[in-house]
Amino acid sequence: MALIFAFSREAGGAEVLAPVIKVLKKKHKVVLLTKDFAKDVFVKHSLPFTEIDGYSPSLIQHLIEKHRAPSLVLTSAVSFPWRDMTEKYLWKWSAEERIPSIAILDQWHNYVMRFSGTGKNERLKYLPDYVCVMDEHAKRDMIREGIPKTKIVVTGQPAFDSISQYKKTFLKKKYLKIRKNLGVKDEKMILFVSESLKREYGNSLGYTEVTTLRAVLNTLKKLTGKNFKFFLVVKLHPQNKKEDFKDLDFDKYRSKVNVKFIHGELPRRDLVLCSDIVIGMSSVLLVESILLGKPTLSLQINTKKDDLLIATRIGAIPLLANIQDFERTLRSILVNKKYLAEYLRRQRRLSTDGRATKRVARFVEAVLKKSG
Repeated sequence: MALIFAFSREAGGAEVLAPVIKVLKKKHKVVLLTKDFAKDVFVKHSLPFTEIDGYSPSLIQHLIEKHRAPSLVLTSAVSFPWRDMTEKYLWKWSAEERIPSIAILDQWHNYVMRFSGTGKNERLKYLPDYVCVMDEHAKRDMIREGIPKTKIVVTGQPAFDSISQYKKTFLKKKYLKIRKNLGVKDEKMILFVSESLKREYGNSLGYTEVTTLRAVLNTLKKLTGKNFKFFLVVKLHPQNKKEDFKDLDFDKYRSKVNVKFIHGELPRRDLVLCSDIVIGMSSVLLVESILLGKPTLSLQINTKKDDLLIATRIGAIPLLANIQDFERTLRSILVNKKYLAEYLRRQRRLSTDGRATKRVARFVEAVLKKSG
């Protein structure tokens, strides 16, 4: 039985790590370390953990004295360097101790920031021995960014493995109950998937969660009439607060559009499955929405940067970069059944085989065997 030290701080990283840990715990001892936003995810997955403040030599010494030196370090690869360096310091420590390290990626962007420090000369300074990635698209982009090909292993994204079964077991009774509790009546329920873009990027992308939500509200207000009424559910990112949207005058929309903010009160997939249409920017939840079969729109209005969403890059959904295209697409989905059917057919270009967790677990076993 090997001893594995595992860590994630972000909710997305915890979602990727959790299914793999569940498999590994059947055969090995896993000491799960966490902090901040990942804690709730591990609680949801019934995984016991040790809460830490971050990496420190004294923490590692304490863990080794309590357990023993690990045979492998397993982490997510999510935190930006200015937000948290624990993943990166664990990779550095494991390299110094000649202990293999594996990181699991959750998304198709920001590769360099995931493996860099905060200093000017720290580009790609922090790299684990191996990075498990979603697909060949991610691998090609990472190699282009300068990450060594020898470190990249294509496994798929473990958090997506359960999506097909989740959809199959989501009952109509649950659907009706959730919509009723939210206050949805005869309206079309629109889910807006927020992100903490303003906090992370300022205005450098050309849009933020605030400007995008304003565009959504204006468009829904314009489309509201005798044929359509809308109930807009705003799914806040773990690092969002309702106060982030204080610049929006919701009173001028309420006569036309019902608006409700949701943080972590309901599972994100339940919200998707209860919605008629899902709208966002580049969140991984948009990928899950597509895999769950919901019509999904990505708004990157006035974008100044490369497209951040894999679904638009592979043509599964269009990139909506101006308000006119957004209104036209949304209207077509609402009124044209043939257009909607074609839109959903196109979304199926993005798919998953449900075996990523097994591939990551098998790779971990192979690394453990190779290291001794």
